[in-house]
Amino acid sequence: MAPDVAVEERLIISRSLSWLNVACTQEVIG
Repeated sequence: MAPDVAVEERLIISRSLSWLNVACTQEVIG
């Protein structure tokens, strides 16, 4: 597996996690 692929996957994962974080926060606030 190429290193840049792993980096790309990590970026995608962290983006999904932050999106989930935002969704949960809005759910709690709203």
